[in-house]
Amino acid sequence: MSMISNLTKYFNKSYFPIYKSRFNDFKFFSQKVIFIPMLNFLTSPLSTVIMVLLQLSLGAVLGADISIKISKSDVFNNLDMNTIAVIWDLLNPFTKRLFYFVVFVSLLKSIFEVVLKYLEKSHEEKILIDSRSLPEKSAINFYYANTIPKLNVISEEFRGNKSVEEIQEGILDLLDLVKDFAAHWDSQSPERFSCNLMYYFPISNIITKQINEGWEVLNVFFNAPNSDSAAKQILGVFAVIASANSSRNFYLDKSQSHEGTRLLLPVSDRDNKNHSRQYFPGAPEVFNLKNYQYLPDILLNISKWLNYDQDEYFTPTQKSGVYKYYLNDKSNRSLLSLPCVVPFNITLDTQSGKTESLFNENQIVAVLNIYSMDKNMLSGAPDVFYQFCKPILTEIAKLCCSYEIRKKI
Repeated sequence: MSMISNLTKYFNKSYFPIYKSRFNDFKFFSQKVIFIPMLNFLTSPLSTVIMVLLQLSLGAVLGADISIKISKSDVFNNLDMNTIAVIWDLLNPFTKRLFYFVVFVSLLKSIFEVVLKYLEKSHEEKILIDSRSLPEKSAINFYYANTIPKLNVISEEFRGNKSVEEIQEGILDLLDLVKDFAAHWDSQSPERFSCNLMYYFPISNIITKQINEGWEVLNVFFNAPNSDSAAKQILGVFAVIASANSSRNFYLDKSQSHEGTRLLLPVSDRDNKNHSRQYFPGAPEVFNLKNYQYLPDILLNISKWLNYDQDEYFTPTQKSGVYKYYLNDKSNRSLLSLPCVVPFNITLDTQSGKTESLFNENQIVAVLNIYSMDKNMLSGAPDVFYQFCKPILTEIAKLCCSYEIRKKI
């Protein structure tokens, strides 16, 4: 049964992107070893010379053979289709084989020349796309003429004390800035992009309750038989607190309440033997690596992560459930997760006169996720985009800290 089980797991849908990737690798290898050398030869000047010689040889042999057959008979008075058919039947087998060969090679050479022109055009387009490691000038202009001025306005507005509601609006405005900048970077419509902000919540009675209430949906994201056991295996969770797509939403009030089941991605301590060995890409991995994470083809990346990187830690049922979650999310075909880092130590003076340390310098307080409906978002240059976004991410981190402080007051 174990052999059958091991065999059937490879037919799980989560493996399909891997199979597609391997097929593409095989296709690339075949092209490189067989197709490209054949293409280069059949479109080279040498092949043209050989083709001309073959065609001249065919003309000579065909002419000689037909002349011999006509000279031996006086029935060929008219040159019509019936006569040509009769002559063809009388030709020497060698002449026929040579005719077939030359016609086949001539057609093959013509097809390959057409293919070569198509590949040259595709290659030029690919070079053009690959050369865009930096955004187009219009995106740079948009950044300095639109994004930075709006960022400065938001930053100036929030220097003083603001209400929780005002802070929420400020965070949503910053998400819109990132989304619009990403759309200009890729010269795409903003509707093809979406952003959300995920916040780290240490395990608590509220989080445990939310895991329990949404267990039927969330169980595939936890390496545990039930919600109580799941809560004991993790440090906390990442949950969305704000999103900017077709609409703008802020999901939490000061009590951290939330209506309905929301996605909770577990974060565990990898040095703690009692914690889950599973980890998830996106916000949890950014939290652990202290750096951004880029998934250019999320279905392929998730498939490899489930079946290679984390194969021993996920059951087939979990793999299927997690992969299905990403597969059904049509708006998510590539992902960039960026850390929102606190720029300095933040403290709070309590009523007792003591100073409470709230946030430490370089602490990640939230993770900004940017999603695209297309693969290879941001022209495959996430590092450059990240550098441009750092001022926005810093402002988001500051507003998240303000949000926490306002909840404590």
